[in-house]
Amino acid sequence: MKNKAFISIYVLIILSIISISLSFIYRQSLNNQDLNEDIYNKKKIIYKLESLNNIALSNDERLTEFLEQINEKKASRQKFSYKIDYMGEEEKLLISKISDNNFLMEKDISYKKVRAESKVFLELYDKYQLYNEDKIILNDKFDEFFKNLKFKEYEFKEYEKLVLDRDLDSKIKVTNELIIKNDRKNSIVEAKSSENNDNKSLDDFNDKSKTACKISGILIIDGNLILEKDLEINGLLIISGDIKSINDCNLSLNGQIIAKNDFDIDYNYDKSRSYDFIKDIYNPKILKVKSKEVY
Repeated sequence: MKNKAFISIYVLIILSIISISLSFIYRQSLNNQDLNEDIYNKKKIIYKLESLNNIALSNDERLTEFLEQINEKKASRQKFSYKIDYMGEEEKLLISKISDNNFLMEKDISYKKVRAESKVFLELYDKYQLYNEDKIILNDKFDEFFKNLKFKEYEFKEYEKLVLDRDLDSKIKVTNELIIKNDRKNSIVEAKSSENNDNKSLDDFNDKSKTACKISGILIIDGNLILEKDLEINGLLIISGDIKSINDCNLSLNGQIIAKNDFDIDYNYDKSRSYDFIKDIYNPKILKVKSKEVY
């Protein structure tokens, strides 16, 4: 009897252990299932946040325009809704201005037991870095800059070709070639107006005989500048071609130059003759992602 009783107790202990083990395994299985579901849901909403960011950043022109509008407002940290289409539904990203030209685009999503956040720090900067005291050499960006070159305020006298032996105080565009003539007596001063095809004399040029020819104002040349005598420019020179010197003639510039290639000239930065002109050049903004995190 004692042996039977001992066996019964032993069986009960084993059954209790098995029951506890099965219960633990079952609860652990449920916990693992919940954990796996949470991980899956977390990945799901992180994927959605990444997709929303990519959609917003893919249309950088629209986003840049939206940021420029915010930039004009004085209120910092105020959140503005930026609407995008996501799989046929409207989603909103919140954008706030941190400082001038710096922004935060954010979004958070809660789903069941999980939550994820997205933060994208953005910056607007000028496409063409024009505001500096050194010569502005745009290299591979120059052709695009020159093609889209426009001033907000100034009106220019436009000429196809200009041969010049006198001083000039004006704002001009030359679409072909500018020649600074050496011999004033034998030179021919001619220009073709953009308004008509008739050649006309430049009667409004200052008739001053000096060693160096002087041009003051803004000079835009879509071609070459040929120096048959020294030239002094007081202002802004924008040139797409070369500067060619005959008999070692020199160019001295007091102001600023914007060119595709660097030239060996007598250069002296003058803010009053450069910055005041440059600030009126159309210079679009470019969008830059400084950092991005989704967690």
